[in-house]
Amino acid sequence: GDDVLFVYLVEKGRFRISSFQEDGNEKQLYIAEVGAICGECCGISKIPHTTTALAIVDSEISYISYSQFNDRIHHNPELMNRILQFETRKVHLLQKQVLSLSFAPAYMRIARTLLDLYHLYGEKNEKGHCINLRFTKNELASLVGTSRVTTSSELSRMEQNNILMRTQGCYIILNMNALIQMAGY
Repeated sequence: GDDVLFVYLVEKGRFRISSFQEDGNEKQLYIAEVGAICGECCGISKIPHTTTALAIVDSEISYISYSQFNDRIHHNPELMNRILQFETRKVHLLQKQVLSLSFAPAYMRIARTLLDLYHLYGEKNEKGHCINLRFTKNELASLVGTSRVTTSSELSRMEQNNILMRTQGCYIILNMNALIQMAGY
């Protein structure tokens, strides 16, 4: 609800971008990583902030006033094009979330989110496909729009079926084909 005074650029680390309802319920929207900008949408729309950013690892940001940002994008077509591409990616990501929340069961949303996280932060190692991003079951539940209990139950089922394992705070996908099938892809 704060007025937009600054636009922020993630220089190092990652931020959880969330929206809160009046009753305090949180919906995690996406993870902003190095190179992401935050705060620009509401400035462009001339509305107060609708999201909150919380650092989830040691992070650094830089910022400029919204008026400087606005002036720069209006006088630099290349920068305007890059901002438009960034905004288009965010809209696509949020559109996928809306469709998933509207139509997909919890297990499918969890599987899709794990695959998305793997594509963003993963690497193959000797054990399988490691998601190199630590997150809690609460954070995953918020991201997929379900309860922590449901998320925990589905993750346990994936572990029992040797699709997924958790080690040292990270998840490893043991059976990528089975996870892709669960995601409905």
